[in-house]
Amino acid sequence: MLYVARDGKTQGTIGVANADRPGAAAALARLRHKGVSAIHPIRGDAKSVAGPIAQALGRDGYGAELPPEAKADYVAALAPCRPTGLLVLGYSPT
Repeated sequence: MLYVARDGKTQGTIGVANADRPGAAAALARLRHKGVSAIHPIRGDAKSVAGPIAQALGRDGYGAELPPEAKADYVAALAPCRPTGLLVLGYSPT
């Protein structure tokens, strides 16, 4: 959510959303075909942003609101599940 202000007063809001790149769903389907059995994006975005993206692409789970240092802990927590061919997607512009 972006807030628009003028002279220190809120004038309105603009809703924005992230989206995965075109072709992402097809790429993930190819990875599943090659044996990746669990796909988890990990993001710093809010759950309200990350959740719908993960669901739209049919991912197995997701991590949201994670700073870079917490992403390794998320991956470690998946280890007991021992999925075959785990793919964890994550990026951080910071």
